[in-house]
Amino acid sequence: MVEQTNLFEFLGLKNDPVFNLIEKLREGDKIQIDSFCIRNNGKLYEVESDEYHEGFPTKERCYTFVCANL
Repeated sequence: MVEQTNLFEFLGLKNDPVFNLIEKLREGDKIQIDSFCIRNNGKLYEVESDEYHEGFPTKERCYTFVCANL
């Protein structure tokens, strides 16, 4: 199975606009990226859409999930 790579894996996450939006979330903030509503509830980064409601302990894991499902 061939895995698709992300350009920002080479350039670094700090150059990725999706990661930058997630990184800027403060407790209680939420943003919309495509069909995902992403919220920082202070303990987890929550990702909600019509198909998903997932929680992630780090912004990196949240980012990985969102990018894999865009």
